[in-house]
Amino acid sequence: LDELIGALRAAGFPPKSVVVSRRFPGIPFGNDLPGDLELMDRDGKQRTLASFKRPGRPLAVAFICLKTESRKYGKYKPDPKLYHRLGKTIETYQDRVDFVAFSANEQDTFADASEFWDNTGLTIPLLHDVNGMARAIFNMQLTPAPHIYVFDGAGQLRYGGDAHSKWEKPDDDHDDYL
Repeated sequence: LDELIGALRAAGFPPKSVVVSRRFPGIPFGNDLPGDLELMDRDGKQRTLASFKRPGRPLAVAFICLKTESRKYGKYKPDPKLYHRLGKTIETYQDRVDFVAFSANEQDTFADASEFWDNTGLTIPLLHDVNGMARAIFNMQLTPAPHIYVFDGAGQLRYGGDAHSKWEKPDDDHDDYL
């Protein structure tokens, strides 16, 4: 796959957002939002994912992860300032896109994720994947950056990947994949 993408990129295609979104399997592109998926809100109430999507509007789902180890980043330490660009994206599109975030890493406590979320300054709802179903259905990657899934107005998956390039370098120029 990398060789094919390299050849396509040399020819000027595909856009970076397509490359990013195709590297993470899970819900196949074009498939419907798993609307009956139940998650717990910060008040302890069970909510379905469908309850966050308004008719005709896209829904962007962000997975956050506080603890992970990767070859690229080593032992990751979450930093709320790295969510600044995501906040700008939300601010830009909130009049026409609904947003929700999940804490779906079984290594993170929801209390820790909630405290972290409060420190990011983001105001979109944070939900907890109590039984791991969201993690399984989305094949959520335990990567440091918020991993984003975008469902279009009809509820079909159109994107899965990072929101921005160079998310770990807040002062560098970046590409907005969304």
